[in-house]
Amino acid sequence: MSASAALAFMNRESARAAETPANRIVIGIAGIHSRGLDLIKKFAAVPGIEIKYVIDVDIRYLPKAVDVATKAQGHAPMTE
Repeated sequence: MSASAALAFMNRESARAAETPANRIVIGIAGIHSRGLDLIKKFAAVPGIEIKYVIDVDIRYLPKAVDVATKAQGHAPMTE
């Protein structure tokens, strides 16, 4: 097996491993006004991480955060 074939195989196996419940990390992001939106984008791009909750004391920022998370991970997080 060539090095590139082995690397492709390893990446595929790593992606499958990230899909199992034991390898999934569920997070919530609090304080979403500025830095929090960036964190949503960064964490949603990591395989195996689900953004389950977004929260902020100022509810005016929640719709944008939910929209960003939904676009990044394919489903909406909960808000409280």
